[in-house]
Amino acid sequence: MTDVIQSLDAAFGRDVKHINNIAHNVANINTPGFQHRVSFDAFQPDQTDSQYAEVVSNLLGGIRQTHRSLDIAILDEGYFLLERNGQQFLSKDGRLHLDPQGYLSNASGARVVTDQGLLRTDAANLTVRPSGEIVIDGKVSATLRIVNGERLQLADSGLLLSSNIYEVKNIRLQNSALNVSTVNPTSETVRMMEVSRHLQSVQKAAAAYDQMLQNGINEIGKK
Repeated sequence: MTDVIQSLDAAFGRDVKHINNIAHNVANINTPGFQHRVSFDAFQPDQTDSQYAEVVSNLLGGIRQTHRSLDIAILDEGYFLLERNGQQFLSKDGRLHLDPQGYLSNASGARVVTDQGLLRTDAANLTVRPSGEIVIDGKVSATLRIVNGERLQLADSGLLLSSNIYEVKNIRLQNSALNVSTVNPTSETVRMMEVSRHLQSVQKAAAAYDQMLQNGINEIGKK
């Protein structure tokens, strides 16, 4: 009996996590550079119940034109390499700006890492070439580090963590443009319907099992 209750409880918990993940994806449908998470039930050979798991999608989203010169889109694979409090992160959000201290940063507040380290300037004339070169007052000062990573995990503020970061070759960027979110509203809606139906079936199974226990208790009480 305990195994049945635990299995139903675990299934209910996994479905709730799936729904939360879908809701998080949908909430970021308009967030530039957002990479949606794909959740699934993973089966382990040494376990009777499946476990909730999720991965960050590596799909390439579309490109949206803007009218801001420091909006930078990555046309191929790769992410901007960022740093915050000594820790490195990845992001496709190319809404770049100079923070109050003069460091080149993205919308999350994390600072952009270049081949020269963090870039700090008070110059007003700063542009980024399609090759990633950063031009300040007509001179190349540094080059953006565009990287990729393995086993990406979502951190806060849309930033990603990776256990293995490596450089991307043949960088192609576009000025006055942004990578759009990879969230597909139709797919998320279908997924929500599937999970909701499964959750309802788990609830019905739990109710039926509870009724069976009650009937058994009543029969024992009659003896």
